[in-house]
Amino acid sequence: MKIKNIEKKIILNFFIVISITTYLINYIFKFQLGYLENFWLFFHDDTDKFADTLKIIFSFNNIFAENELIKLNVPKLWIENNPYNKLFYNSATLTMSLPPLTIIFLTISANLAKLIGVDYRAILIIYSILLIALLIKIFANQLKINKNLIFILFSFPLLFLFDRGNLMAAIAAVCLFYLFRNFISHNALDYYDLLAFVIACSMRPNYLIFGLLFLFRRNNKLNILEFCKVGLTFVLSNAVMFFIAPNNLKGYSFDNFILMVSHYIDSTIKFSSWNSSLYGAIINLYRSNSNLIRSLDSTSIGNLIHRFINNPNLSNYIIIFYMTILIISYWKTRNSKISRPSFLIILCCVTSLATSPFADYHLVIFIFLFFLIYDLDNNFQDYAISLLLISIILLPKFHSFSPDQISAIFASEDIFKLNISNFINSISLNLLIIINIWSKKLKKADIT
Repeated sequence: MKIKNIEKKIILNFFIVISITTYLINYIFKFQLGYLENFWLFFHDDTDKFADTLKIIFSFNNIFAENELIKLNVPKLWIENNPYNKLFYNSATLTMSLPPLTIIFLTISANLAKLIGVDYRAILIIYSILLIALLIKIFANQLKINKNLIFILFSFPLLFLFDRGNLMAAIAAVCLFYLFRNFISHNALDYYDLLAFVIACSMRPNYLIFGLLFLFRRNNKLNILEFCKVGLTFVLSNAVMFFIAPNNLKGYSFDNFILMVSHYIDSTIKFSSWNSSLYGAIINLYRSNSNLIRSLDSTSIGNLIHRFINNPNLSNYIIIFYMTILIISYWKTRNSKISRPSFLIILCCVTSLATSPFADYHLVIFIFLFFLIYDLDNNFQDYAISLLLISIILLPKFHSFSPDQISAIFASEDIFKLNISNFINSISLNLLIIINIWSKKLKKADIT
């Protein structure tokens, strides 16, 4: 017990010291001394603060008139040039790339913001207070035992989530937490877990891979029935929501949703600097070493690199690679060669690495993963390295402009420095997969 406590304490103290030091360096060197001009911890554009929710809310012309936006102190730039209400392909807007449950949530939030009528940020403040209260309630016992865990709870991904105002990511992550906790501590998931899963995946469809957590019944027949139940529930739920959502947002339809998702996939947003995916890391390395690669242009190696990076199917190959790992991991877990916590870690890493981009605020799922692994009573030593790597992922890191616009690839080479955050996170995520896929079967986990 003493060894376990020492290891946990060392990992937690390491995280706290590095976090505080990084925030201090950012404050002193960037804001007081004027250094680190091209590096940021949080989003660099102050005109886009809280935009992931608020900018969309105030793009709904069917809810807000211009004079109402002015009265709510909505930024002038959002009123005059809001990209979310501009039409693409005659009838679709960027907002229509969002799943129907998110559309319903945002339009209801817009009406609440209009009803409150105080300031455009009021609705986000209310939601944020409710979220903080919920998180503190969820982790009250752990925080009571060790108050230093507050630094993990309010680590960079959650702070960045508030900075971007992406409350949908928080809702999906909290739903997944209940799924994670019950998967570790129970033999089978129930209907409440299914509800949490449907909500999470209806907001973040890439979380559908967590449906594997339901497929641990006694035999294949039961697993097939469970797969049908989970799949049918998700499909029917979203069919209903696709029926409701057009009443909230004119022009929203399944066809426009698919159209704008395709537009999103083809856009340059996949090169976002606040991104932990493997695709982002590969592009990051490629663009930041453009001079070296250009010197190899006339060689077969340079040719091979260009063909690999510019292959339109690169992201699909990455997905296939990680799906293969996931299938192997699932088989090993079913055959008691991997523990449930290890399989859960692998799942979280796969969804992060295979989704492009996987914005840093979605790393909140690793906050919840940290709490679950930290509280394991049995065989903690087997998870110590995993917990350390998770803490590294949660650390604040300086972000720089990894090349997020293809057209600028050679136009301003000095901007394209290696994005350390993206590089460290993707390496840590892959190490977590390697460590846990080769882990030995552990005893059934105990959650305190």
